[in-house]
Amino acid sequence: MELQQKHLISNISHELRTPLTLIYGYMQSVLRRGDNLTAQQQEALKIAIAEMEQTIGLLKKMLDAARASDGIEPPHMETLLVKAEVDKAIKTIQTQHTRTIQIQTESRLEFAAIAADRYQLRQILIELMENAIRYSPPDTPIVIKLNKIADRMAIGICDQGCGIPEEEHSQIFELFYRVDRSRARTTGGAGIGLAIAKELTEAMGGTIGLQSQQGKGSTFTVMFPISSAS
Repeated sequence: MELQQKHLISNISHELRTPLTLIYGYMQSVLRRGDNLTAQQQEALKIAIAEMEQTIGLLKKMLDAARASDGIEPPHMETLLVKAEVDKAIKTIQTQHTRTIQIQTESRLEFAAIAADRYQLRQILIELMENAIRYSPPDTPIVIKLNKIADRMAIGICDQGCGIPEEEHSQIFELFYRVDRSRARTTGGAGIGLAIAKELTEAMGGTIGLQSQQGKGSTFTVMFPISSAS
């Protein structure tokens, strides 16, 4: 990310987030005390609150992207059991969604460990799972595959979405890049989550890649060296 662009994004996000959070709080307060509101007014307020939640979440992601690129917070490396961290990320995702999210894990590596920052690894997993959910057809599961490849641990997040054209694979991790801009507008994608995942993965000495075919879904894979404690 260019330095000037990064500073602009960070400053705008920071300046907007505080007043929007205050407005969001006031809107929730009005809804809680809205005995005098009609049913139509309450429904309109709920829609406005949901939109505000999305906007605040987007601003947070923009700040996260700028901070990850800036390297302000170096990762705090510790030995982590990968399967346990994946399970925690899945629980976080499922509590954040009102609809049922099907996420399956394929692994026999209960005790495989890597050296990583606990919170940054969880954010990577959440960003990749959110991306898979966003572009998956309803009622199709997200599959997470854990595999050892030589001396590295591979975590693959697989979806059954529309896939990504091969000529766009090299751009998919760029900030604000969206494969199908018209489709992204309907799914809520802003082209931020994958950029954050890439920055955080590489900051911890890992790699991130994509396998995808149009019409056959996508698999995003992050790889980290296996810890000697495994």
